[in-house]
Amino acid sequence: MLSSVTNSPSSLSPAFTKPLTPTSRTEEMSGREKSDKFQDLSANAVFMGDMKTANRASQLAAMRAVLDDQSRPQLRVVDVGAGDGLTAPVWAEAVRSKDAISLLAIDMNASYKTPYLTAHSGDQFNRVNIIDYHVAAYSELPPRWLAKKLGGEADIIFASHSLYAELQPMREAGALLPRPAQSSAAELKAYFAAHPMTKYLDALANGGVMVITLGATQAMGAMRRFITEVQTQNINGMGACFDPDKSPVIKEFDNMDSFIKLFSLFKARYEAAYDCELQVRSHPSATQTPIGSYRVELDAQTDIFMLRNPLGRDDDPSWQAPRLFNTFSGGWPTRQEAAALSAEDRVKVRARQQTFLNLLPLFEVEGMFCQHDETLEIRKFDKLAGNPTGSN
Repeated sequence: MLSSVTNSPSSLSPAFTKPLTPTSRTEEMSGREKSDKFQDLSANAVFMGDMKTANRASQLAAMRAVLDDQSRPQLRVVDVGAGDGLTAPVWAEAVRSKDAISLLAIDMNASYKTPYLTAHSGDQFNRVNIIDYHVAAYSELPPRWLAKKLGGEADIIFASHSLYAELQPMREAGALLPRPAQSSAAELKAYFAAHPMTKYLDALANGGVMVITLGATQAMGAMRRFITEVQTQNINGMGACFDPDKSPVIKEFDNMDSFIKLFSLFKARYEAAYDCELQVRSHPSATQTPIGSYRVELDAQTDIFMLRNPLGRDDDPSWQAPRLFNTFSGGWPTRQEAAALSAEDRVKVRARQQTFLNLLPLFEVEGMFCQHDETLEIRKFDKLAGNPTGSN
């Protein structure tokens, strides 16, 4: 027997049917994340593509001053966490105002190289020269390697959703300054050596820009990782208290917020130590994913939530809701699949489902999954060299 429930902003309530909504898609889900039995990542490429489209306008706005700088007819660009080339349209647009772009791609995943090169092929990329797709973590690159590879300092360092892993090293670097206001030269030297942003900014040319895009506030990717952790810890729902040190994924919920807090402290120290000015501007972007019509029902036999299609068959391949639910919650089995699970696995799946439904009101607005990203424009000006644009 099935009893109907659904999610509301405050709780689970009696049966409710969500309305159909206009088409628009988004969201990120790292291709490196391990999928499980019930996770449907077939929707991932669609959501990633639309999220990158929404981010593109903000990213181009962040680099506009450099693109419009007539003293830079050719650009040296580093694409950090380059991935499989979903950001290629950024460079197709950017090169329109330049004679050429020399592009160095860096990523830890070698399997992304071929699709990245394919994405950057075609007439619109004739003046985009890909120097290399270097397989490595940026943090592992030796000093001055970047400048040697590029033939000079970078005009643009581009990091689209690739600095999440730098947050924890940024925190750890801060721990090297036990008395921030009275730090010794040795302590500051260790701090800058350990801080990941030092290596990025050291590689940036005078007047160059670092473009950083991260999820702002509660990001859907963090939601997915949080739900995975709920299953791992076998925690039922959201009532439990988490130890941030034992559950570091909790820190990812405010990705850009966390970055700005950490970077603001680093910024003042870097400017003083390196006699430069870092100008920071923010460029937000927002995207929506239509959930479509759905009904959530609790199966009394398995005690697992089932997703039903109120407007047609549950196995309709065009039905959007299950693809979204499976991608972001990682646990929405059919009744047949649920019946085959052990009692222990059912408890874990139910915990993830319950957590997903409790979190869903944070992201769902008028039948849409909503993602808010933010792009930071960080321009570096060496005081001795002067401000090449004369801007303040």
